[in-house]
Parts: sequence; C-alpha cells; structure tokens
Amino acid sequence: MSTRSNDAVNVGNVDLGAEKFNPRRLTPDVWDNEPFDWTRDSKAVLFQSIRGGRTVILEQRIDQQTQEVLRSGAESYQQPTFSPGRPSHSRRTSDSP
Repeated sequence: MSTRSNDAVNVGNVDLGAEKFNPRRLTPDVWDNEPFDWTRDSKAVLFQSIRGGRTVILEQRIDQQTQEVLRSGAESYQQPTFSPGRPSHSRRTSDSP
C-alpha cells in the first residue's frame, strides 16, 4: 500500500525476490487520501481523506472502485486503524490544530 502519487492510494502484490513492484491505483478520485491500515482479511484498505475541509475515514475494497464512508461529520477524524472487531480512530474538533 502506498500514497503520495497525486494523493491516490496505490496497491499491488509484492512477491519475495521480485525485482519490480507494479502498483495500481486504488482510489479513483483526486482527494487528499492517506492510507493507514488493511482489514483483517486484506480485502480492503482503511484510509483518511480530506473532503470539504474535514478529514473523514473511508474503507475501500481492493476489488471495488468506490469507498464506504465509515466516519464523517462536523469534526475531523484521523489515523484510522483496526482494533479487534471494529475500526478505531482519533478525533479532533474543527477548531483544533
């Protein structure tokens, strides 16, 4: 999983001994996306994205082109990770640094 290519999230297989890594773009949009964690089954990526001035938490399956919003609202939610059984995140209010 990688980022910072036009703020896209990229994924790809890494084979032991492989000379090249050929990632493919996962996120089809141009938002400021930053990946943080995989689901336990490695079939989706959990990431944060700045949308409308707020940071939201999203999940996207690696075989899909759309994201599912897990957390959004008046506050910004950041640094998503999976804890046993459910996603967790830190939260900051809109007027915090």
